[in-house]
Amino acid sequence: MTRTVFVGTPAYLARIDGVTRCAFWTGEPVEHDFDPARLISVDLARTPSAAAANEISWADVDVDDCFSGPGGDTGGSTLGPAWPELHLMGAVYLATAFVDRLPPALRPTGFTGSDGVPGSDGSRGSDGSDGSDGSDGSGGFDGSGGFAGSDGFAGELYERQSVVYWPGTNDPRAGNRYAGHCAEVLEQRGTLARVAVYPPGRSTDTSPVTMWLDLASPEHCDAGPDSLTTIGGTVTRGALFLISSSL
Repeated sequence: MTRTVFVGTPAYLARIDGVTRCAFWTGEPVEHDFDPARLISVDLARTPSAAAANEISWADVDVDDCFSGPGGDTGGSTLGPAWPELHLMGAVYLATAFVDRLPPALRPTGFTGSDGVPGSDGSRGSDGSDGSDGSDGSGGFDGSGGFAGSDGFAGELYERQSVVYWPGTNDPRAGNRYAGHCAEVLEQRGTLARVAVYPPGRSTDTSPVTMWLDLASPEHCDAGPDSLTTIGGTVTRGALFLISSSL
């Protein structure tokens, strides 16, 4: 393995355990009466940048960094007790290996663990129901992190995912970070394609922007062996992991 894949979730700070350690809820806490059973504890310093600096191993990466993305927008994990600054609400991008270790009830919606059990993202109502009455206890979040919708996001699972390729390898993507988008190929000339790209997590409730890119270039997107990008060739709509930053 030469990469770490992350899945994002809205986050509401619940408990501060240290400068970088905290516990958070993935849903609006008022909706589930501040249920402590729904807390996820994490150390926000266990990031790709820490691994790249040899402060931790890549196997110990649990969350993505907070970083400046295209256009200077803040990307990645934006929650923090005091790092990078105090944010009571935000987004946390958890390594999929970390999510796999969580109980199914705490896994983000759409994520299926190695045990074959899909996550519910706090979908029980505060009375223990399945949320079918509309009070799913998860709350909406339409701010830092780009999540929206009644369960915190509106789109496919890959739209709330990102991937970092580890530096120091022969992979042309080494050191790059890519963010998942829903995209549709409008025109293709070899590896060059004109695509309609939706903002992450917003493919069901907003309009796309159109751009040309090279689907074979790691400078544009996750292109190469075992790529997370699925569009191109006969696949006209699906996942497009665009480059968002570098370590």
